[in-house]
Amino acid sequence: MELIQKLASIVADYSQEQPQIFIKSKLDALKKNGFKEKEGKDASYYRAFHALRHGEVQTDEELRAHIFPNGTSDANYRSFKSRLKKRLVNSLMLISIDADEVSNTDAAEAEAMYYVYTAYISGILGGTNITKELHDKAISIARKYEFFHIELRLLEDQWHQSRAHSTLKRLNKDLASISLVHEKLQLHVEVFKIKNEFIKLTSNRITVGKAQLNAHLVCIESLKKILEVHEIYSAVNTYYAFLFSVCLLQHDYRALLIYCQELGDYLKRKSHFDSPNRRMYLAVYMQVAHFRLGEYEQSKVVFEAAIQKLPSYRIRMNVNQRVQSFQHAVYALDTEYAFDQYCFMSKKRNAQLLDRPNRSHFIFLKAYLWLSYFLGIAENSHYPSGIDRDDVQLFISKRPIISSIRNDIPEYEHDKSGGLSLLRMLESIMMILTAREEIISKNRSAEEPLSNERDIHRAIDNAIRYIKKHVPKDQKRVCVFAEIVHIISKNLYADGMVLRKKVEKHRKKLPSTFVCDDIELLPFDVLTDHLILWWDKSVGRSKKTANVSKKK
Repeated sequence: MELIQKLASIVADYSQEQPQIFIKSKLDALKKNGFKEKEGKDASYYRAFHALRHGEVQTDEELRAHIFPNGTSDANYRSFKSRLKKRLVNSLMLISIDADEVSNTDAAEAEAMYYVYTAYISGILGGTNITKELHDKAISIARKYEFFHIELRLLEDQWHQSRAHSTLKRLNKDLASISLVHEKLQLHVEVFKIKNEFIKLTSNRITVGKAQLNAHLVCIESLKKILEVHEIYSAVNTYYAFLFSVCLLQHDYRALLIYCQELGDYLKRKSHFDSPNRRMYLAVYMQVAHFRLGEYEQSKVVFEAAIQKLPSYRIRMNVNQRVQSFQHAVYALDTEYAFDQYCFMSKKRNAQLLDRPNRSHFIFLKAYLWLSYFLGIAENSHYPSGIDRDDVQLFISKRPIISSIRNDIPEYEHDKSGGLSLLRMLESIMMILTAREEIISKNRSAEEPLSNERDIHRAIDNAIRYIKKHVPKDQKRVCVFAEIVHIISKNLYADGMVLRKKVEKHRKKLPSTFVCDDIELLPFDVLTDHLILWWDKSVGRSKKTANVSKKK
């Protein structure tokens, strides 16, 4: 029953309003010819299809009662269901697949398989001439798109059919073609073996750094040997995927751009393999490379050019890829573009399309965007077209709630790899801001501490301890900024000048360049400066508020 429901759903989604030939009822035509309604034998299939399509029936019992209200034998119902399934499968064969809706290769493979099965049926029915034409059509598609398994099967069939009336020279030529395709198919299988071995080598989380790099290099050498024999697309694609990973591991972003260009040139030569999806795949790597090289504007141009070429139905890919663009914009302090990305992904339909890792990332990305506005980092921004100042003010007024972030990201409490260090630092900063606001507004002193101050310090200490224990040592910027946050938390009652002096010596330890793959969500040096600036501004705002209340 579940299979029939899925078949009916696909036929309904991708075919016309009334699916032709196999499902469409002959009832209207029969009525015109004077037949009674009960004599339309296709009407029951039509009714079953529409009941499945609109969700009117969910189980075998419901479908049986719907089609046979007066009851029927088990054998008759099983026969009906079997014929319905065959008709739905036949209807699938009538659905044309557009390359714009999937990808060039997927559409081509579907077309090739259509010709293969049609040729098989026509051969059984005795249409030898038609079978030859369909075989040739399928072979030409399979050869162009390197579907070696399809081409091999068809060439073998042709050899068997023509051996009785072909010359020895022709048979030898056909055998050579079969051997060549078989050789390429073996290489294609070898590529999958390389991928499988790589997954086994790197599936262990302990396999990092040098061991992971060595595994990549071994795979690259194996793929080079395959490409020396035949330049098959699966090997080319996998070869460049490993090269991209090596560049990221070695932080060699110039080389990454060169390899992206090489693969782009290959796709231009083999345009039938090219597609908006593959261009998006390349653009994501180029975006990272330009961003890490400090070419933020270029990274944005590359990404937007690729995303604009994605077909409208690729909305899921559009939404998920924009998370990285959002992250880069927040870090580059391009708050106008960042807010634009935030508004796009916050729409209910788009938010539902985010996959789990991106959804988690988005949750605290928007919190860091809020922080940039709240601390005044983005106070001089011009708002993007279509976004009012009131929209931004409303966004700033909704302070992120740490408990909600924890609930929305269940892995928060269980992460032991340092991956959520930036989220824990956000939590510490939010606690500091809240405590500082209360100290200023209620004119508290160290002699009259906050009621929950001990809990705040305990939570911040735990977060800093987590960072020091789990964050890799090469991420020096993360570790140094954690120390700065810790110092600020210990000086909640100090004024801005005193705090700046205590923070300054640690601030100088911040490395100026990245040496790790992860990036902070706001530049730590900028964030430190603006935290101290806000420290002084918060006192000024509090005094103004107090004076206004006295006058009243």
